[in-house]
Amino acid sequence: MGINHGVLERTTYLPAVERAWRGLIRALQPSGKLGWVQQIGYDPRSVGADDSQEYGAGAFLLAASEILELLEP
Repeated sequence: MGINHGVLERTTYLPAVERAWRGLIRALQPSGKLGWVQQIGYDPRSVGADDSQEYGAGAFLLAASEILELLEP
């Protein structure tokens, strides 16, 4: 994340990061499944809460690791 690596100013961009993280959290199902993940391919289609792909979980975990680093004192 740009804030963690000193590329983006924390005070300017932190509100956007917080909104984005809240949006990602809302995509988690009660079962732990990550929903709203678009199919792989060149032809985007609509998605729903039950749509998931393996790569979506990886992207979510990468974002989570950056959030954890951001929260470290």
